[in-house]
Amino acid sequence: MPHYVKCNEKTYRRIGAPLNRVRTKDGCYLAWQADFTCFPEWPDMNAVASRTGSLLLQPTQAREEQDGSVLRPLPVATDEDFVMETAPDDSAIDDVEPETPVGPEQAEQVPGEDIAVDEESGTDDNVDTEGGEE
Repeated sequence: MPHYVKCNEKTYRRIGAPLNRVRTKDGCYLAWQADFTCFPEWPDMNAVASRTGSLLLQPTQAREEQDGSVLRPLPVATDEDFVMETAPDDSAIDDVEPETPVGPEQAEQVPGEDIAVDEESGTDDNVDTEGGEE
């Protein structure tokens, strides 16, 4: 199955892909599996990904990376030629949603935090005042 590949800048420059392709919010690049034919491990994409410190992504995962809703960290490359000296810019990650978003129904009540009260009945909205089953 074809994969999209999330890779660091060193890997991206080595494959010779145009720099105007998709760059993720964490400073990495998205490439296509076919871009990696220059590696002797080809067509074993798991070996190529391990060597270059890249991630193999399904189309839905690549879309999440592209729109910034999920940013997966890259593994460390086994080939020193592809190890990044510094991590990609993490400043853009601050405004990205976590991989598993927490909705209001999953959030815990923080001590001292106000509880929503129904103004008509004067009760906590989360308390069942009927005593029966729905």
